[in-house]
Amino acid sequence: MKNNYILFVSFVALFLFGGCATTILSNNRIIDETAGALGMLPNDITIENRRTEIINTYYTVKTTDGKAFNCIINGGNILTLGILNSPRCTIIKEGEKNFSQ
Repeated sequence: MKNNYILFVSFVALFLFGGCATTILSNNRIIDETAGALGMLPNDITIENRRTEIINTYYTVKTTDGKAFNCIINGGNILTLGILNSPRCTIIKEGEKNFSQ
């Protein structure tokens, strides 16, 4: 009986917290943080190819002036209690691959 209870609690925890890594860190927060790091306005960028792996979120940023950046944000999920480090972005030069390639 105790094993069934532990199994039940494990499934409930997995169900409740399974998607938290991506839901705590919204696209709007990523856009705001990234725009600040790049010295741009939030309306001037869009994010694409977002993926989250444990505590890092990887994504590509496209700007209204045609530039593209590969970016990483560390934190902003349940494991870091929502605490977020500034994004690190590097410009994608012509011919280089972005995170989706």
